[in-house]
Amino acid sequence: MAELLHGNYTAALHFNAALTLLMPFVLCYFAKMYWTALRENRIELPSVPDWSWKAAVACVAIFGVTRMFTQGIF
Repeated sequence: MAELLHGNYTAALHFNAALTLLMPFVLCYFAKMYWTALRENRIELPSVPDWSWKAAVACVAIFGVTRMFTQGIF
């Protein structure tokens, strides 16, 4: 996260690619929540489709297994 905040995108991808690739989605989620708070003067969590949680967990699991194979852990 520190490398990402300093603008070192290649180093951030090297240290934690999953966080780096998921960060735009997290920022969009919080931006939508912030926009609703400003526009309607209330805080409401945006609804997230049920399938997106399953897809996110599956992507992170696939990423972890792929990274273990490419790094020679298995």
